[in-house]
Amino acid sequence: SMYLEKKNFDVVLILGDRYETLISAFIMNFYNIPIAHISGGEVTEGSKDDSFRHAISKLSKFHFVSHKLYK
Repeated sequence: SMYLEKKNFDVVLILGDRYETLISAFIMNFYNIPIAHISGGEVTEGSKDDSFRHAISKLSKFHFVSHKLYK
């Protein structure tokens, strides 16, 4: 927390959709650090990653999707 408070991040780039990534997104959101998320909106059948990915997308300010279908 001291490191995040000392640094002045413009944005943090997050790639992924696992629970570890969700924790990072939550922490950045807590410190009001904007999040850019890569690969949001995708769907993985039968995986818990979908709910993590959706939550990360909701916490993110910038979105970079891999295909227009996921926009």
